[in-house]
Amino acid sequence: MHSKLNEIEQVRFGKIVIDIDNGFSIITASNGFYDLTKYNHKDLVKGISFGDLVCLDSHSPELVHNKIIKNIQAKGESNLIHPIKTKNGEIIHVTNYSNLDYDLENSRSTITMIITDVSEHHRHDEEIRLKNEKYKMLEQNLVSMYIEYDVNKDTLQLPAEAFTVASQRYNMSRYWGVDTPRLTVHPDDYDTYKSSWDKCLKNEDSCVIEFRTKAFSYDDTYVWYRLSLASNADSDGKIASVFGRAFSIEIEKNLIVKADNDQKLINRLLTTDSLTGLYNRKTFKEIVAQRTKDFDSSKCYSITYSDINDFSYINDNFGFEAGNQVLRDFANFISHKGDNVISCRIYSDFFLTFNVVESRDFILDIIPKINDEFSSLLKEKYPASDLHVSSGVYFIPDGDVDVTIAIDNANLARRSVKGTKSIPCGIYSESMRRKRSNEQKIASELHAAIENGDIEMFLQPKFSLSNREIIGAEALARWRNSDGTHKLPFEFIDVLEKVGYVIELDYCIFKQALEQLRIWIDNGYPLIPISVNFSRLHNHNPNFVDNLISLAKEYDVPSHLIEIEITESSFAQDVNIIFKNMSKLRDDGFKINMDDFGIGYSSLSLLMKAPVDTVKVDKFFVNNISSSEDERNYIKQMCVLISTTQKNIIFEGVETEQQAKFLYSCGFNMAQGWLFDKAIPAPEFINKYLKED
Repeated sequence: MHSKLNEIEQVRFGKIVIDIDNGFSIITASNGFYDLTKYNHKDLVKGISFGDLVCLDSHSPELVHNKIIKNIQAKGESNLIHPIKTKNGEIIHVTNYSNLDYDLENSRSTITMIITDVSEHHRHDEEIRLKNEKYKMLEQNLVSMYIEYDVNKDTLQLPAEAFTVASQRYNMSRYWGVDTPRLTVHPDDYDTYKSSWDKCLKNEDSCVIEFRTKAFSYDDTYVWYRLSLASNADSDGKIASVFGRAFSIEIEKNLIVKADNDQKLINRLLTTDSLTGLYNRKTFKEIVAQRTKDFDSSKCYSITYSDINDFSYINDNFGFEAGNQVLRDFANFISHKGDNVISCRIYSDFFLTFNVVESRDFILDIIPKINDEFSSLLKEKYPASDLHVSSGVYFIPDGDVDVTIAIDNANLARRSVKGTKSIPCGIYSESMRRKRSNEQKIASELHAAIENGDIEMFLQPKFSLSNREIIGAEALARWRNSDGTHKLPFEFIDVLEKVGYVIELDYCIFKQALEQLRIWIDNGYPLIPISVNFSRLHNHNPNFVDNLISLAKEYDVPSHLIEIEITESSFAQDVNIIFKNMSKLRDDGFKINMDDFGIGYSSLSLLMKAPVDTVKVDKFFVNNISSSEDERNYIKQMCVLISTTQKNIIFEGVETEQQAKFLYSCGFNMAQGWLFDKAIPAPEFINKYLKED
């Protein structure tokens, strides 16, 4: 069962929605599609169509489009299979299952399409096709002659085209009478040839024999033939005729050699990566499994997982062929360093290496050397680039190894140092596996936690520094454990962000905030705005803004009571989309907060244009106010610059009176933090801050 699950996990598929009224342009795409094709959301925004994927010499976009439409019209249930070209130029084969829809909101016809990578199956089909062609070729091209010998007339009958040539040179009418075979059969094979015929001619019963001999061909050279003869007796039991076929072994041998070469080509297609010549993942796993069966405890066995950071820079700026050459160069680097090296290209710029060496030190020494040398090569070719390699290594402890898990462990080690140039190589530790298991557990349990009400909204109050009155609250997620304790956000937010489930979490908290505001309104409590955090991932959904507006209307909550918080780093990515979404929300009455300001990448010019009402200064800048004059001066100047953009300012993480007094003395009046209160459950928040004594 474990191996079957692994096979399922390795299947790559993606979902896209296509506007068929607008040149098959892709409207939305899943993360699986991006992983499969190496495109990203920015490419989607710039505009890509399904035709860009299928624009190949053998498959025009029009041809594939027509097939898809015809299949839908015929209500065909069979999936179409065709090749597509990924962003980095790799050709993969996919199955294509499509459904026709109509987008009422935008008045357009769309196709929802699921594409699944079946390249491995396609290679197997290609193997079968080539084998069939091989057998067909043997059937059609194998040269043979039908021969028949009349015993009474002593005449050997040949096909017309052969008889004309042979009869001009040899006596076929008195074949054995003048011993014609002595002239046509190689001297070394004459005795075998004659004795074989004697068995047919002198045997009282019919017989079938087969033998090989060298004989003259039409061009006066000796050629090997394989003869099959059968004798036929008359009614008196005497042999009356001998008939059979003579096959040219030389031609047969050449055809077999060609077939063997075809088989080698098939094997190469099935076992190697066509671009780099390295093994593919399947073959790599088989070889490593075989090599570790004879595990030598005196040796060091390891698997290294590597990828080229920012590899898309080469494709985007210099073209796919330049990118392919970079991949070939790296393949050459990793496959020629050290003994007992087995290398593999998984896909794109991801590579595996299996080593059997004397010690761990050799591996930990050779990996940085390879990566540094390769980075230097790239720097020479592309001086403006800053590409480097991230690698992770897993040291195999014994011969009882699941290769899939070993590869996954090496990948975990790689991810632990991804983007960190100062660490040359990540080394797998069991804590990584525990962390991964915990992440998988969190991701798998989220939806049940939402349904069971275990995801709770806590509220942290915001205060005025001048009179210490409450002016608002921030909604924060807490995950209730079975024992009544709670997971804090740092334990699950990053995990859910990574797998995309943070979107469901955000909506869950947003709905609870709306429910709470509705309670306050219905019970006549003082109304203060609640701010809710939203991941940047929401901006990939074209219905994000409409969803928030419709939910607020569903709960009948005025939009001015809701503040939408987006982290500063989000504004540095997909700026145009975020600006558009935030502007639409502000037009509808929502307030927009830029969270964690100062630790991202925003510039003052971007902040001036950003559709933002309030800037939240990160706790990092507040921490050292008490101890450092430089920090105090810095935060003063930073906030003066923010003020010039006409944005409000609130400080996070205020924990001491000294911090609060300094900020107030600088002219700032809004803050939140443990000095005032921590995040508390909503019922407690009502009793503490909204109910009159």
